[in-house]
Amino acid sequence: MSIQETVPELADLVASASADGDDDGDGGGAPAGEAGGSGRGASASGGGSGGRAAKRKKVFDEHRSAADIQAGIKDGRYHQGALRVSRYNPFEGCVGSDSVGSDILVSGRIDMNRALDGDVVAVELLPQDQWRAEAKTLPGGPGRSNDAAGGGGGGDDGGDDGDADGVGAARVAPEEHYDDSVGASSGSGARPTGRVVGVIRRNWRTRGYCGSLKPTDQPGHVGNTSAVLFVPIERRYPMVRITTRQADVLMDKRLLVAIDGWDADSMYPHGHYVRTLGTIGDKATET
Repeated sequence: MSIQETVPELADLVASASADGDDDGDGGGAPAGEAGGSGRGASASGGGSGGRAAKRKKVFDEHRSAADIQAGIKDGRYHQGALRVSRYNPFEGCVGSDSVGSDILVSGRIDMNRALDGDVVAVELLPQDQWRAEAKTLPGGPGRSNDAAGGGGGGDDGGDDGDADGVGAARVAPEEHYDDSVGASSGSGARPTGRVVGVIRRNWRTRGYCGSLKPTDQPGHVGNTSAVLFVPIERRYPMVRITTRQADVLMDKRLLVAIDGWDADSMYPHGHYVRTLGTIGDKATET
């Protein structure tokens, strides 16, 4: 058995470093200004690499600066609180706010703006005619032709790298969609609704998230670097894109993956492989 199979962490350290070099000038780095409007992105230019397009579409608005957030909280434009994502509907969450007097609903991945469950965020209230009620249906099922966050449209499956970088601007997984028509402000039960404009403090798990790799139809070989999607067991967290030389070896394994960042022009956060817990379905692994 090769060292790549026995200690995949070592191979993936090399793969991660190689991927970082390939992504230089990729358009996913420093903010390019702020984009207005809830659920709208702005285009971004970047040097193409690895076969990617020269221009990558911005999926999310850039986060406001720390100075703007603090000023906005002070004058009442923004509201600070921890984002709590529903464990049943990963496209919906709420932020507690004493200033508003009730929880602020954040509906859809686009308005969550790259914040994860537990992050302390700054939220801007939407106009009252855009307030909505909590969704009455869960993601998936008959209505899944709608997109994941009410913006963008169809496209290819979310598993490929092009869609992960924002071509399918609303997709989190091909089988999971958010029904944006449910709970509209015209219906009963509308509540204060807002969008995340900045992340004040990240509360990502440094030890990593438990899950497995998303199966792919593309053949891979040990030693070849490939970008794959990691699916956390807990549905309230999004899939994570990782670069690995061990895709085939790890495909049937339960893994820990840590999140490193989330660029505004990528539908998924990016992270790295931490370690293998065992084989999926094995009693010792799952208990």
